[in-house]
Amino acid sequence: MSTYEGEHGGGLIAKNPYFHNISIFPNPFENELYLINPSGQDVIIQIYDLSGSIVVKRQAVSDKIELSMLNSGMYLLTLETHDERKTILC
Repeated sequence: MSTYEGEHGGGLIAKNPYFHNISIFPNPFENELYLINPSGQDVIIQIYDLSGSIVVKRQAVSDKIELSMLNSGMYLLTLETHDERKTILC
């Protein structure tokens, strides 16, 4: 189960020691989202709107993800490595 810690300007970071210590912040996001991945393992990032449509799909190691094209609202963000998949609400 993921734990959430307030950091990085009041945003939330999804951290799970069993999910390669990947951090995603800020949550909620406005125009960009940051992925910090100390393991260096490739991560597939998918963002879904609440109707279930994929609105962003990208592969990254660590990166700033530009999301200004998205309308404000709630989204589901899925992180996937070669051996695990986690979904969080953004």
